[in-house]
Amino acid sequence: MMKLELVKSEYDYVNNLLSSQIDKLKSMTSEQRMEWYNNSLFNKPINFTKQIDNTVYTVNTHFNETANESVNEKIVRILEQSSK
Repeated sequence: MMKLELVKSEYDYVNNLLSSQIDKLKSMTSEQRMEWYNNSLFNKPINFTKQIDNTVYTVNTHFNETANESVNEKIVRILEQSSK
């Protein structure tokens, strides 16, 4: 589990986003919710390019199907290391 500390304005912002998303999903049919869910997933690799000054940076991702830790576990581990 990961604990985030937010100021009240940040908490309110996140809470409002969550509430509006829940309201949106509640108004959908079951089929619409399934379509929304399937379209919300990353179907393609997360790749992008960004130009900074005269240099173009390309970021490509891949996921190891046989990894020993999940993406969530890896993110938590990295965040915990960076907070020390």
